[in-house]
Amino acid sequence: IDFFMHDSEHSYDCMWFEFKEAFNVLRNGGILASDDMEMNSSFPDFAKKHNKNAIPFGTSKAFFVK
Repeated sequence: IDFFMHDSEHSYDCMWFEFKEAFNVLRNGGILASDDMEMNSSFPDFAKKHNKNAIPFGTSKAFFVK
């Protein structure tokens, strides 16, 4: 896929699961994004695990490029 935006259930475990599944099929150069960053630290933790920086945009959103 080219772009994934998480905006569903906001528990850490659910968000991590969705990031992991999307990342596995995200093309190189694709974008992984998340809404509601204030809910928990899953997105910055996931980005860090993959040596990426979570780049904030808008209100409570962030992304990184694979």
